[in-house]
Amino acid sequence: MKPWKGYNPISPFIQWRNTRTMDNYIGRELSKRFESKSATTTAKKQKHIIDLALETSLTEIAPASSSKITSTKLDPTFVAHATNQIKTFIFAGHDTTSSTICYIYHFLSRSPSALATLRAEHDRFFGPDPTLAAEAIKCDPSLLSNSNLPYTLAVIRETLRIYPAASSVRQGNPSVPIIDPTTGKAYPTAGFMVWPLPHGIHRRPDLFPKPLEFHPERFMPDPPAPFPNPVPKDAWRPFEKGPRNCIGQELAILETKVIMALTVRLFDFEAAYAGPGFDGTPGMDHGDVEKGAGKGDKKWNMIDGDRAYQILLGTAKPKAGFPCRVWRAREKPVKEENGLTK
Repeated sequence: MKPWKGYNPISPFIQWRNTRTMDNYIGRELSKRFESKSATTTAKKQKHIIDLALETSLTEIAPASSSKITSTKLDPTFVAHATNQIKTFIFAGHDTTSSTICYIYHFLSRSPSALATLRAEHDRFFGPDPTLAAEAIKCDPSLLSNSNLPYTLAVIRETLRIYPAASSVRQGNPSVPIIDPTTGKAYPTAGFMVWPLPHGIHRRPDLFPKPLEFHPERFMPDPPAPFPNPVPKDAWRPFEKGPRNCIGQELAILETKVIMALTVRLFDFEAAYAGPGFDGTPGMDHGDVEKGAGKGDKKWNMIDGDRAYQILLGTAKPKAGFPCRVWRAREKPVKEENGLTK
């Protein structure tokens, strides 16, 4: 027993300092936006998260007979609540997108044909020199449209199908039972929290044939057999559905497209977990040997044939943080049959 293993005595201080830094920054931004808006009308709608938060606050405190804001100070309760909500937006947007990008690299490394198709699409729209992609996007952001990059979008959607980054819960309702598809029996949801689990839905073979395999073409406009056209309604739901769907899903997709455009033609990735199938190279996670396995008979934890399965750490993340090797594209060592590299 090592009760202090993993304990860092300065962690509480670091957390306090980081929280204070974020709170102060967001508070200053709220104050600056409030001062600029209080001198103008509230009629013009903005889409920035801080502006949306302020719109509600200003509407509540504005006199009914005037579009001008007479208050000179934000309500402290509103500031505290808005700050916490904005931090959630920042964390959720960064955390889930970064995990999805890791899995995109992972799947592309195991699917050379998908990687080649993706790189060809980027060559067509961003030019053959990948180092100029950023400048091309700055000059013409419409290059990132779904109509221009259908396969890029398909890769993102297929990655999120296999490994959705998050999910949400719903409050039960007397008029919404859960029906057992095999028996027809209805189970009431009133008084319960209902958790629609995208993993289970996304891996149903009747909705997604070959559910454990990576096939971006299933999300293309004219998918080949056996993939249905179109994807069954409401079957793909990594951002959930309805009024509580992810408010940042368009931004997440756009961010992922940008990162893919800037990296997939420049680098090759390969998972570097220890164990069979990975050259026996010591990985970053040595605790995956199943308990009870004898010497010379090591069994490595794997779910659905994948060492990079998801674990819950705040949100869903690749096991062990996805240890990997990175090469410049087309410089990756090629293995010969004797196991040596050239």
